[in-house]
Amino acid sequence: MELYKKILFKLFKILPITAGVAIVIGCIVLLFLNDKPTQLTEKEFIDKAIENHISSFAEYDNTFVMDLDSGKRYAHEFKSYEQASVFKDLIMEKFGTISTGSSYYETDYNQYYLGVIGGTICVAFSILLFYVTVVLWFVSLFDLLKSEFIENHNKWMWLICLLLLPFISPLFYAFIASKQKRPVNLAQQNLK
Repeated sequence: MELYKKILFKLFKILPITAGVAIVIGCIVLLFLNDKPTQLTEKEFIDKAIENHISSFAEYDNTFVMDLDSGKRYAHEFKSYEQASVFKDLIMEKFGTISTGSSYYETDYNQYYLGVIGGTICVAFSILLFYVTVVLWFVSLFDLLKSEFIENHNKWMWLICLLLLPFISPLFYAFIASKQKRPVNLAQQNLK
């Protein structure tokens, strides 16, 4: 049982480090996979809009996002409401119309952060699930097969429990089975 406890505690020491590394890697991957618009300066943004004849924008607060036909997305956050109004007037004057909607950019922005949080939780949970179901299950099975119990039916009950409930039984086995096992000295005395 001592070997089992040593392995169990080493796994719980490694788990936060492994989960932390996986979370950082997952966040980096999510940052690169998410299609966030390229931030431009005010002059670059206005020039791109006029050059590509864009009159429909997604607007969220003072941030405007435009989608080009090539699939590229550009954004600019104006410093004040007045600057945003000047931009709208300029586009209206140039093209005769302007279309702004808020739900598109806001939804995209919220989904980005919810994706990072959800991805982080999924990665951490999957690592924990792997440790509990695979690693601890095999360690529990090994310890169960080499141990002697005070009552023989306890060994069979733990074996059935390990086979039927692989998610939670290794943790129960670690804390409950030590009370049901025969002490090492008594087991050696009975063999003599």
